[in-house]
Formats: sequence, C-alpha cells, structure tokens
Amino acid sequence: MSFWNTLKQKLRSFIPVSRTYMDNKLRELEKENRRQEKILLELQKNSQSMLELKDYVSQELHRRDDWGKLAAQVKREAKDRQIWVIKCPAPEEKKIRWGDYAYAVALKRYLDRMGMYTIIDLHEDWDCEVNADVVLVLRGCEFYRPEHQMPLHYVEYQPPGDGYSRRIPAL
Repeated sequence: MSFWNTLKQKLRSFIPVSRTYMDNKLRELEKENRRQEKILLELQKNSQSMLELKDYVSQELHRRDDWGKLAAQVKREAKDRQIWVIKCPAPEEKKIRWGDYAYAVALKRYLDRMGMYTIIDLHEDWDCEVNADVVLVLRGCEFYRPEHQMPLHYVEYQPPGDGYSRRIPAL
C-alpha cells in the first residue's frame, strides 16, 4: 500500500469530512508537492551553474591579478631585446586544437631565433598591458581593438574560402 493511501485512511479516521472532499484535498497536496519538487530541482541546477560561474570569475580575477606582474617580468627577462607580442585569437582551454595557436608558436620560435623577446597572448589575455615594441595580431575569428596607440602589425594568414595559407609580411 502506498504512502498516500495509508495517509488517506488515517486522516479519514480522524477528520469527519466526506471522502470526495478529502481525496480532492490530497490530490491538490500531491500536485503541490510535485510542483515544489520541480522548483527544487531547478534551484539545484541553477545553484550548480552559479557555482561554475563563481569559479570562472574567481579564476579570471586571479589571472588578471597576474597581469601587473607580467609587465615587470617581461621587461626584466627581455633585457635589451626588442619585445614582440603575438595576439593569438585561440581560447586558453582549446588552444591546442586551433591552427592559429600552432602558427603563433611557430612564429614565436622564428622570432626568438632572430633575437626578439616574444610573448604569445591568447584571446583572454589580449587586454594585458605589456610595453611591447611590436604587437602582431593574428586575424582569426576575433577582432583586436587596442585601447591606445601602439605599434601594430596585422596579419591575416588564411583568408576565408582560400584553401592555401598565405602570409602578409609584417616587417
């Protein structure tokens, strides 16, 4: 025998009301109980989303706190070499699967061999302030809009619809 049927029988013995009235009231209670369970599930789902958002914001703020240290570190490590920043449109968590990232790494290796101090800024770090001598932007699916005037070279190495890669000289 189910819980509700047992409850119905117990209540009927205590409360002198008609059977139809009591059944209707219990049906309403069951309906309300199901509605509250749905609301509770939604709240649990939303709380999980809120925790994920909170973790993401916390991680982002910690990463941005490191930006201030990065400028001084770059200047110290570069010494008297020219500082180049490659703005790569690949996101941090998926960078390995992006061709833009592979291109940026190859370009960094080449520039390092030429004696430049090179940094790859992924999309999340594009607003990081580094006193660069040259900023090289790889034109992927994101647009770069600098907030202040800086030396800027813009490279589009694979235009849409073109099956071949091409490089526009940035020097």
